[in-house]
Amino acid sequence: EPAAMKTLVNEKDIRDYIIKESKLKNIQISPKDLKTRTEKTLNARIIQKNIKALKNLGSTVLYRSIDCQNLEFLEKEINKIRKELGPIRGIIHAAGIKADALIGKIDDKKYKQVFSTKVKVLKNLLISCQHDKLKYLITFSSVAASFGNKGQSIYAMANEYMSQIMRYEITKRPQTIIRSIHWGPWDGGMVDQGLKKQFLKNNIPLLSLSQGA
Repeated sequence: EPAAMKTLVNEKDIRDYIIKESKLKNIQISPKDLKTRTEKTLNARIIQKNIKALKNLGSTVLYRSIDCQNLEFLEKEINKIRKELGPIRGIIHAAGIKADALIGKIDDKKYKQVFSTKVKVLKNLLISCQHDKLKYLITFSSVAASFGNKGQSIYAMANEYMSQIMRYEITKRPQTIIRSIHWGPWDGGMVDQGLKKQFLKNNIPLLSLSQGA
């Protein structure tokens, strides 16, 4: 982050700064790119905050940003981690991408983007850790997997497919705590302003982060 941005806390102020910076550099920024840059800044801050909190609790933290859809690359990174920290004892698969669209407007790119992030990544993690004695295996699913949601057919399918993989893993790993958590309407995370309005329009109240936890 630029030094001047680090003092900004409010999402609107960060957005305004990015617009101002773009104008000074004579760069046109689309609403989509503006949203992406703002979210990237806020997400990076959350990651840094969580890493700091874990370290303060006495944990050793290694942070790696890798493409988990590439099995060969993922296995290499996990082997490096094993050398530094020992065998893998738990997996939490918390990745997800929303590319909401009605069924008639879904293309291959959207389908792969949403489906592979959930399903292919889970399969690659399980292959990479097939010989590790896992204490726990947790995936982040969604209530959309059970009840559906307008414009989220791929997302619902990906989450349900993932949950079925977990059912199968229970038969293979009887000593492991295995859970597929169907997250609901939290006021944060993947519930952006658009989805928030949709929930409220359907009279579905949002859970605050503290309530959800």
